[in-house]
Amino acid sequence: MEISLDQKNISCRKEVFRQTKMIQEHADFIVPDRYEDIAKLAFTEIQLLLKGKDLTSHGASVNGSAEINLFYIAEGLERLRCVSLVKDFTVDFDSEAVTADSVLQASIVSQGVQTRLVNSRKIALQLAINVELTAWTEDVFPLSVQIDTNVENGMQLLWDKKSCMLTTEVTEKTFVISEQIPLPSDESVTQIVCSHAELVCYEHQMIGSKLLLKGGAELRFGYETESSLLPQFSAQCIPFSVLIDSPGEDVDIGSVILQPTALYATLADAVNGSKVVEAEIHAVAQISFCAEKEMTYLSDAFSTRFPLQREEKALSVCSSRRRETHSAAAEEQSDSDETAYSIVAKRGELLSYAIRDGKAVASAVISGVLRAEDGSLSVSQKLLSFEMQMPDDCCELSQARLLSYEVRTEQNRISFSAEIQFDFDTFDYAELCAISSILLDTDNAYSLAGLPALTLTRQKNESVWELAKRYHTSVAAIEEMSGKYELPPHILLIPRS
Repeated sequence: MEISLDQKNISCRKEVFRQTKMIQEHADFIVPDRYEDIAKLAFTEIQLLLKGKDLTSHGASVNGSAEINLFYIAEGLERLRCVSLVKDFTVDFDSEAVTADSVLQASIVSQGVQTRLVNSRKIALQLAINVELTAWTEDVFPLSVQIDTNVENGMQLLWDKKSCMLTTEVTEKTFVISEQIPLPSDESVTQIVCSHAELVCYEHQMIGSKLLLKGGAELRFGYETESSLLPQFSAQCIPFSVLIDSPGEDVDIGSVILQPTALYATLADAVNGSKVVEAEIHAVAQISFCAEKEMTYLSDAFSTRFPLQREEKALSVCSSRRRETHSAAAEEQSDSDETAYSIVAKRGELLSYAIRDGKAVASAVISGVLRAEDGSLSVSQKLLSFEMQMPDDCCELSQARLLSYEVRTEQNRISFSAEIQFDFDTFDYAELCAISSILLDTDNAYSLAGLPALTLTRQKNESVWELAKRYHTSVAAIEEMSGKYELPPHILLIPRS
């Protein structure tokens, strides 16, 4: 006789695929005729743009674009110039788990650019990019299981409850950030030579049926003037807020991935005759929503009258999730000659981050353009390494970002310093064993003739449930009978059902 289980489910999203690929793109770049010859390469800055993510017949693909700004010292002019290169890329992911109804999330992170001067007009570049793709499919999760108990069958059921975090929906929202940034009125600006934007989510909150994301676009750009041989650099944080439809009132944000999709920084005339930078940042917010639910499941069952066969299903549920942020700093020095230098330009680039031997590690290259007293320019670089102990055994390193960097001269030394931020996601998991089906052998009842009608026993390491199972009775019957008498601790009277 098969006992039917009435299972109530909730619709949710299940992560079926997650993979990170590192790609390397190679390109030879010819300096346009309008630029001077190259004497020495200085530093590079890369802007990664997510152009699209598409389902394919064999999985999915991610399309992106890398805008590389390369700064160099012009030959014979002691001038710092910037040339730009755009490199498109596509990364394919093959997996049968990615189906036609999958929802995709993608993240692209630079792992650094290596440059080599072939000759005074040609540069060879090697670009490393990490592309991570996650696929979610619609799924159902058992929130509760019910059985109609039948006294005649002697069914005894044990229920357990567990709180779990479920991903209820995965969605995305495109948005645009626009700002006019005034430039100094006393400078005759001729052109914008480079721009870079990084998006950061500061906080989120529910407003009725909407989710409000608050963040900042950290915009950096460089421009040339008529009077200066060096580009001028400016940085500004543009605040933004985005309203997103919420899939429910009891949900919270599981994760937010912010990726720029396009960046425009153009020079325009202001009303007072000075110049402004018209910045327009296109971006996409990829959001996963989660909700805390209480799961009721059948953990054990037996019959006081008939043998019972059951099937069990192992479930791994996330009971909690939290994010921690930690920072790490590093500083290195390089020897220099006795010439007095001033720092005229500096750049920092995060090259990589990973978990290694239980530690979060990262590396960044810090570059400085130095000017001597005679006006000559040179370049000095230093690779900085960072590490910190993982805050928990069950945490993941979600991302790292370069917070600040500095290059300064001190007597006969050049000091390089930087601070980075590690973001960790900590998950607490519980492994559950739930009964998925029950079969009663009603044709072969237990023979209870040899079992006493009343048993006096001392409870040792067994629970009352385990004793009831052994003596073919119920927990309620043991508690009722033992409660009628004043018994010493852990002494129980067990009646036969």
